[in-house]
Amino acid sequence: MKVGSAVLLSRRAVLRGSALATGGLILGIGLPAEAKEGRVSDGATKSGAKLNAFIRILPDESVTMIMPAVEMGQGAYTSMAMILAEELDIGIEAVTLEHAPPDQKNYANPALGAQITGGSTTMFAWYLPLRKTGARARQMLLAAAGEAWGVDIATLRTAGGKVLHDASGRTATYGALERRAASIVP
Repeated sequence: MKVGSAVLLSRRAVLRGSALATGGLILGIGLPAEAKEGRVSDGATKSGAKLNAFIRILPDESVTMIMPAVEMGQGAYTSMAMILAEELDIGIEAVTLEHAPPDQKNYANPALGAQITGGSTTMFAWYLPLRKTGARARQMLLAAAGEAWGVDIATLRTAGGKVLHDASGRTATYGALERRAASIVP
C-alpha cells in the first residue's frame, strides 16, 4: 500500500515476502518426554506384547500400530495401517492407531533424519520399513505357534489374525500367541 511517497506494508505482505525469501517458515517446539513405553494420554498403562517399536498385540486380539508420522491430509494413517494389516494378514478394521512417543531412535523419519512429518515423505520413507516390521512380526507369531505346537513353521499359515496348522487342525489367535511371540528374537 502506498500513502503519499511512503510505502506501507501490511503484516500479510511482510509474512508473504519473508516466506518467499526464506523458502518458508519452520517452527518447532520441544515437548516433555513424559510419554513412556506403554503410556497413553489419559495416563493409563497399556498391557499386551510389544512385538517391536511399531506393533503391540493384546490378548483381546487388538492390534495397535504406533504411528511414526502424523496425518496431514494425505491419508497417511489409512495407508500406513493398510501396510501393517496386509503384512499381518488381518483386516484394516482390526488396527488401532496410536501416536509414537518422543523417540528419535525408533521413530525418526528415515528420509528426514528426525522425528518429524513433512515434505510429503511419509509413504516414501516408511513404506519399506513398515512392510518389513509387519512381516517380521508375522514371522514371530508363526514361530511362537510352531514352538508351542512343536511343528515346523513352514507348515503354518496365517489368516484373519490367526495362525493355522492345517495338518492338525490347530488354530491360535494372535492374542493367544502375543506373549510367546514377544519373547522370540527375529
